Amino acid sequence: VTKDDNTPDSTTIEKNNSLSPPNIDIGPAHDRHLRRRRTQRLESIRKGKPQNRLVSSSSSTSSSLAPHCYLAESNLDGLQMEGSIWDVSQSDPPPALLNNDETEKEILLQGKGATLVLDSIPCPEEYYQESPLTDTQAKQSLSALAKLHACAWQDVALLQLAEERLSKTVYYLPLRNPNELKGMEESWNNFLTQFEPPPGFLVSITPSIQKLGQRMFDMAEYVSNELSPQPTDPYVTICHGDYKAMNVFLPHDDTKDVIMIDFASIGMGYGMCDVAMHLIHARMPSMDAGTEEEEELRLVDRYLNELEKYKKEHKNDHYQQPYPRDVALRHYRLAVVDYFRFILGRFWKGATPEAFESRQHNQNTVLVNRNIPAAFSLIQKVDEYLQEFETERSSKQGRNE
Repeated sequence: VTKDDNTPDSTTIEKNNSLSPPNIDIGPAHDRHLRRRRTQRLESIRKGKPQNRLVSSSSSTSSSLAPHCYLAESNLDGLQMEGSIWDVSQSDPPPALLNNDETEKEILLQGKGATLVLDSIPCPEEYYQESPLTDTQAKQSLSALAKLHACAWQDVALLQLAEERLSKTVYYLPLRNPNELKGMEESWNNFLTQFEPPPGFLVSITPSIQKLGQRMFDMAEYVSNELSPQPTDPYVTICHGDYKAMNVFLPHDDTKDVIMIDFASIGMGYGMCDVAMHLIHARMPSMDAGTEEEEELRLVDRYLNELEKYKKEHKNDHYQQPYPRDVALRHYRLAVVDYFRFILGRFWKGATPEAFESRQHNQNTVLVNRNIPAAFSLIQKVDEYLQEFETERSSKQGRNE
């Protein structure tokens, strides 16, 4: 995460974006000074003047996986994430949090906002998006993910910067609204009331599945902690953080790289958090549990093989430390459970079959929130994985007593 003063190609900007500063909409709540300053910055880009931009430690990797960023700036001081709870130990909350007065909100938002100027992706001529993904398409996107993860693998200096300056995955528990966790059991009971396993599905509502909501609540913090490494820990890298299908552009030409977008949640962590989210979000599982396990492991192994291949391109020793398969699969199972916690708390409180049906063609919606067989396939996995980690936690607690 370094500064780069390379001069952008203004001709490319003109061709791809036809930038004209007065046409950049930065919102009615921004004051005149901010508008004028951003207009000046955009005009500087048009004239080819150097600009600061954020790049990874491997500029060739970043340029091949993401649209070129010519300008990135923001001022969100004093604002909070949507749905967050104000910490009473801090200073008094901003006025807009006390009531819904639009004038106070207008004052609070003055001078706040963000601007990004990116390359335009030639779509649909050269790239496309899809969900659900075929296994072939999933292999493409996982290969690109391995390339991203390899470029920061155990790079402690870079990871320490990431820990200080970047975010966490979109479903990282400490960043979520506490009400999601508090309503976990209620959300699960609602799901059981509304849904039944689809015909032919070989899963019954066992006692352990019946109690899944309470079990998830009890295990949420443990699972999250197991997925919260320090920059100096092994197997740590930079994660995309929101690797759903609609944040991936697949090339029609297989010789070209996948393009990733939406790095708002990028940060330090275990790469398997990206892998688990991607496969749950956009891959239609097999309805046969045995077949599904084989296909899922085949995709995870594909990612691991690609990761090792890309790590070898780096000459530093820390890139060469292997990612043992048993450790990687444990991280994957933890991430599956952790992502399910997010889905259950965030989306399933009011879930109904009718709501699923209304979203069935919305490719930006996680598949398990619009496809009932996919949802029950995930439930079956989580029940199995959770039992493993419940036993693991009990064993650790027994050793500590």
